[in-house]
Amino acid sequence: MRMPRERSISGFYHSMVQGINKQDIFLDNDDRYFFLSLLSKYSIKYRIELNTYVLMDNHIHMLLHDNENKISNFMQTVTSIYARFFNKKYDRIGHLFNDRFTSKPVEDTNYLQECFSYIINNPEKAGIAKKNEYKWSSYHAYKSEKTFISKQVLIDSFGSIKKLYEYLHKNQPTGNFIKPREIPSEKKQNIIRKICEIFQTSSPVIPQDISKETLKIKIRQLINLGISKNAIIHITGLSQYIVNQC
Repeated sequence: MRMPRERSISGFYHSMVQGINKQDIFLDNDDRYFFLSLLSKYSIKYRIELNTYVLMDNHIHMLLHDNENKISNFMQTVTSIYARFFNKKYDRIGHLFNDRFTSKPVEDTNYLQECFSYIINNPEKAGIAKKNEYKWSSYHAYKSEKTFISKQVLIDSFGSIKKLYEYLHKNQPTGNFIKPREIPSEKKQNIIRKICEIFQTSSPVIPQDISKETLKIKIRQLINLGISKNAIIHITGLSQYIVNQC
């Protein structure tokens, strides 16, 4: 039985959604652009103020404000539409995301600022890119006129845009945040290349029509190349049960 979602008094939440079995949910930039278009469209529909976001390979973090208790509707709509898009594009079936997104109430200014910093610093902490060079977060939105981000509440909390960016570059978050596992970028690209070579595909999404015996043979080949079972599960989205049988 699921426990009811904890309601925020302030209306602010730190939310995260993750690929099933820690599978990658973005395989190219078009995927990321489409997901951002959904955030922009449905945040308006459900009157959600999206304050901060980062799109990582297998999960998304967001800081958002919801005064009308529509966060579940918003997240369910965005993830279900995106999953249909992803499955059609990559000839895939089944769930893409974990069944339930996480949301943690943010009830004070200090935690709001720390959560903001944690989200924006995600790519840097994962060894993927410097925060100011990472394209798929709201890092640059706070000084931009063209953005769907509701930025003023964060700017006001710091006092100015300058102080906001100073905080981002000096602060190291210490809060109790959800931290999904990431594979370092260079290593991950090498694993993806090997998966594509073994399965003779252009992406690490495994073809649906592959036989079980062929699948096991190819998974064993990847394992023999030194790729861990956890990495295979993380990148391909194959179930832990299937991979552990090999």
